Formats: sequence, C-alpha cells, structure tokens
Amino acid sequence: NVDFNLQRKLTKEEMEETISYNIHDVEQTIKLFELTKDDFNAHVGLITTFNLPLTSFSKTKARLSATILDGERVHGLDDEMDYDFPDTLDLGKYEYVKEHFDTKRYLTYVNEKGTTKKNQLETEVYGLKSLYGFGGFHGALEKYYTDNTDGSLIVHSDIASLYPSIMIQYGLLSRGVKDPSKYTDILNKRLELKHQGKKKEQAPYKIVLNSTYGITLDKYSSLYDPKHGRSICIYGQLLMTDLLDKLEDEFGDRCIPIQYNTDGIIMKLLDKNDFPRYMEVCEKWSKRVRLNLEHDIIEKIYQLNVNMYVAVFEGGKLERKGK
Repeated sequence: NVDFNLQRKLTKEEMEETISYNIHDVEQTIKLFELTKDDFNAHVGLITTFNLPLTSFSKTKARLSATILDGERVHGLDDEMDYDFPDTLDLGKYEYVKEHFDTKRYLTYVNEKGTTKKNQLETEVYGLKSLYGFGGFHGALEKYYTDNTDGSLIVHSDIASLYPSIMIQYGLLSRGVKDPSKYTDILNKRLELKHQGKKKEQAPYKIVLNSTYGITLDKYSSLYDPKHGRSICIYGQLLMTDLLDKLEDEFGDRCIPIQYNTDGIIMKLLDKNDFPRYMEVCEKWSKRVRLNLEHDIIEKIYQLNVNMYVAVFEGGKLERKGK
C-alpha cells in the first residue's frame, strides 16, 4: 500500500510494509525459478553446448536456434501457397485428402454469414472420425478403455523426430539456413544421445530441431519461410494417412485404431500374433517414405479423447496428456 512516488521518508510502519513486500517478492521469484528450472537449464544447455555468449540469455530459444543455424533472412518470399506434395506419397483410398489441400483454399473460407472460418476437412479414416487442418490432423475413440488381457496387443508407433526428418528428407529446411548439413549433424547427434539414454545432454539439440519448424512461420525470424513451413505440416499429415491406408488394407477389422495424429498412432491388434506382420507393413512404409517409426507396447489405456488420456506402457511407464 506504500506509494512508490512518495517524496518523503517512510514512516516506521511504511518501512516495515515495504520490507515485507520485497521479501515476499524475492521468495516468490525463487519459487517461480524452482518451478521453471528445467526451462532455465534448457537455455543454459543451448548457450554452453553451442558456445554462445552469456548475453544470449535475453533471447528466446527460437531466436537462439536461428543463430545456431546461421540464419539469414531471405527477402521476397511470396510463394507461400506454392507448396507441393511428397514424391513418395501413395494415399490409396484417401487420395481425396490430398485433393482437399490441393485446392489451396484449406486455410480459411467465408461462410454464408460472411464470417471467416478455418476450412478443415472432416472425414473418416480407418473408421475413425478425423479432422484435417493447417496445424495437423487427428482422430480418436472417445471415452474408451482397453488393455491386453484378451490376447490382443496395443502398439504405439511414433515417427522419430517427425518435422526435422521431413525437413531433411524432403529438402524443406528454411531457405534461410546457409548450411543445411549443420542441421543434419544436430539431428544425428541428438539421436545418438537419445539412444544412449542421455536425456539431459540431448535436450539442447532437441530444442534447436523442434524450434526450426515453428520459426519458418514466424515473420520476425531470420528463418521465416512460410512455403516450407506449410509444406512440412501438410507432408506429415498426408504421410501418416498413407500409413493408415496400408494398415487398413492389411488388417481391416482385425485391428482397432485407438487414436492417431500427425506424428503417431495407437493401434490395437486383436490378435497379438499379427504383430510381426504389422511390423513388416510399417517397415515397408518407412523405407518408401524415408521416415523411421519407433514402436512401444501399451498395456492399457484410459482415453477421453485425443487430447486427454493416460497410457500405461510395458514396464509401468506412464504417459499422461491433458487434464
């Protein structure tokens, strides 16, 4: 309650209140630091790993990533909607999904009330209600629980480093990156540390890899490249749809899709003996589209929707998402 602009000495009571105020301020700052220490350590990791000056603390992790990759602004990029599609794509019965994006109208449309809306595609993929949009796609069974006690097998298949892999494999790294091999080296180093189980050491590399996609759509970044940014997300959705098409052709109603999104799927094989064939289908797809799948077994899953679930993996590891 003490006015900061008082032009006189504080009374004893005002002094005590000011001291109490400042002590409380420092205590809460310490508490906030404890709650966000991982974020601080990530910043430290970026600065120390890539030998950046301490003044880099004032920059966001996205800006630091652009600096690490020697980002240089490319001006005059007016080809945002000139995206194309993966040359490895085979959508089968879901070719119409590609046609939705090919209209170049998927970003927004004006409805009969004159209101601008996102032009998303609602459809069914492998029996699940699915939604495609600029930010990705997803589908999920709602209010669903299952486990493996009936002789089935729940498999979680995830594309390793999806957006970084697409950027490298399909030449979609921002055109502002002067030396693309540097990005490839960072990805390889991160995967090496990941396979060694060095979670802390791989964190700075992961930040650079994941930030690079986001800043292609940040008009204030030196790596701004909206055409490539849009392409990366579209490629991810279509390639995952491609995989679902192949799994549906092979397994049909012998498999239940529990959920999927742009970078991963959770599938329930009703007969666990189908797992080797499931792996063969996935491996064939991986070789064709040049993306690597990583597989884990889930023992049981409690799912409200794609954004809220708890999955219990083999060994007891929990994955919790949403509230």
